[in-house]
Amino acid sequence: DIDINAAPCNIKRTHKVFKDDFAKDSIDPVYSSPRTDYAGFAKPMFNEKDRRVLRITGRESLNSFFDVSLLSYRLREHGFLAKTKVSFRPECEHQTAGLCIIYDALDFYLISIALSPDGKELIRLTKSDKGVISMPESRSIRLPEDGVELFISSEDGIRLCFGYDIEGRTEYMAESVLTSILNDEYCRGFTGTQVGMYVHDLTGSGACADFSYFMVE
Repeated sequence: DIDINAAPCNIKRTHKVFKDDFAKDSIDPVYSSPRTDYAGFAKPMFNEKDRRVLRITGRESLNSFFDVSLLSYRLREHGFLAKTKVSFRPECEHQTAGLCIIYDALDFYLISIALSPDGKELIRLTKSDKGVISMPESRSIRLPEDGVELFISSEDGIRLCFGYDIEGRTEYMAESVLTSILNDEYCRGFTGTQVGMYVHDLTGSGACADFSYFMVE
């Protein structure tokens, strides 16, 4: 079992930090997206409050082999902290936005803002294991106006920590999550594990989420 109070995200790291605040008009070429050019769904811009954001338009789910709105960064280290801040107001349970760690379309974890079927605002952890979807944990929250900070981290490349920062508090989700579904042997391929910003809108109405920054250290 993992002691979540050990907080892998608080470990001091010595390797290079990648941080993007989307100050440029073009997207950094370090990112990748599955099958399609990310210019079709992601755009750096000023939001309604005159702040720089990356606006991502939701399309199909991460399990789709077609139009997926995922902008991802390849992990270079076993130990890492990935973090972003996202503003999103889902209108139904078929819309979500957040941060994922992914090997391929069938194998990933996603921590995201979502709605329950009865309309409650949630932070939700989703797992896809060879395409079988489960939801290890969901928490009802009140979404702040300026967005929620989400993070995924690992100290050793074996165990994952998921959580969010809200109203000055750091909250952790799921006590024991392993990276065993995110490797070449399990997935029978070679894409490498990536972390990224993701939005889907299964209604087809193109709901958008604004990301204030993205970092990996």
